[in-house]
Amino acid sequence: MRALRSFCLLLSLTAACSATVDGTGSRDGGRRDAPPGVNPDGDDPFRPTDAGVILIDGSTDRPMWEPPDAAVFDQRASYIWVGSYAQQRVPGTLAQAEFRLVPRPEETRCTYVSASSWDIITCRDGDSPRDPHPTPFPNPGLLTFSGGARGITMRPGPQGQYTSFYEQSTLLNGPRVVTLRAAGSATVPAFALSVDIPAALELTAPVVVGSSTAIARDADLVVTWRPNPARSVYVSVTAQGTLEGTRASIRVVAEFIGAQGRGVIPRRAISALSTLTAVTEVDLVAMPQNLLSARVGTWPIQVTSQGLGVEASITLR
Repeated sequence: MRALRSFCLLLSLTAACSATVDGTGSRDGGRRDAPPGVNPDGDDPFRPTDAGVILIDGSTDRPMWEPPDAAVFDQRASYIWVGSYAQQRVPGTLAQAEFRLVPRPEETRCTYVSASSWDIITCRDGDSPRDPHPTPFPNPGLLTFSGGARGITMRPGPQGQYTSFYEQSTLLNGPRVVTLRAAGSATVPAFALSVDIPAALELTAPVVVGSSTAIARDADLVVTWRPNPARSVYVSVTAQGTLEGTRASIRVVAEFIGAQGRGVIPRRAISALSTLTAVTEVDLVAMPQNLLSARVGTWPIQVTSQGLGVEASITLR
């Protein structure tokens, strides 16, 4: 199965971040605050591709669902993201967590085309679908991350959801091991996990620090970096513009093995960017990531940890 595509959510972030995973945070006129899985730019730090279906006794979910005393498909899953993150090319630290009993609603604004190690994500402006998940959301109570320059604490709100943590300082420069602890609650048991934060990525091409970078719309995009022990290096090229008269974005994303130091996004993927007109912005992002999968009781948990990556404005030629 393909690796978890856990890519940074572009929130309206400030030093005292008020954006929430459920998308109810404040907006400051900058980048949109949207929940994971429904971001109109195509980002989703929690997008699951490896999560399976677990067969258990449905009676364990009483009284919320009141299923019969029979085996049912339980779709619970949890996603945690922690690491370094660049917001408009300013490095910072981001942590997010989400625990769900049912999947998020299908995103109606975005379409996905996938092949091999790459995806093309096309998203149009519009309203996000309503999340039918019942409240309060399950959660394991207080979450803490220790082992960085300073500890990080996250508490669930009244509806059981966690407010994203963001700070414009690199508290988790890798390589380092961070300990994630959850206090536990009636809905999710306590747990402790060791999380490896990858070393910062040293990109060698196509972006050269201090100079403008242009990539061809009709050629393979070759990306190189100094070999990194991270499980994967995530690369994205995102263009903002107009598609059939509607504001839209097209994001081409791929994952490569960190130790290989090289990846190629084929021309047929990159050429999708040419379908946009009136292009206003093009960005290239490359980030080293690790993925930890664990099980706590009946809960499958996926933790994505990210080292400091590279974000750069580029042009298309």
